[in-house]
Amino acid sequence: MTDHLSFSGNFIDGDFIPGTGTLGVEDPATEEIFTEVSTASTAQFDMAIAAASRTFESRVWAETPIVDRVDALLRMSAALDERREQLVETIIRETGSPLMLAQWAQVGMIPTCAQWASMSGEPVSRMLVSTSCSRRSSRAADIRRRASTR
Repeated sequence: MTDHLSFSGNFIDGDFIPGTGTLGVEDPATEEIFTEVSTASTAQFDMAIAAASRTFESRVWAETPIVDRVDALLRMSAALDERREQLVETIIRETGSPLMLAQWAQVGMIPTCAQWASMSGEPVSRMLVSTSCSRRSSRAADIRRRASTR
């Protein structure tokens, strides 16, 4: 069995910032506290929200060419795949998830989504949103159709 992932501090605006305390993470199968995570103050929370807002408003990601975004997703996928065993073990210990579910659905979907993006030339989010929107439109049309027959 591999060890779980652990971090020291909270990742805020590109840096790990020491937390204001710690919170134990319990393994639901054993009720054992197997690691601790850093807590954050309200000020640190506000800093994180402000950093995320600045990044979103800068439109850097939105204005990055699709080919570069796909490349970034593939690099991230490769980096996560290098830590696959630790990610699976961490998810199992944090959530009590069965091994197969952690391997396939929770960790295994990362490279799958990156592969979808590279095959289509579109960002994964656009593929998922367009699929979701078309389903919603179909459902709305179905509801209108049923309502008109009453």
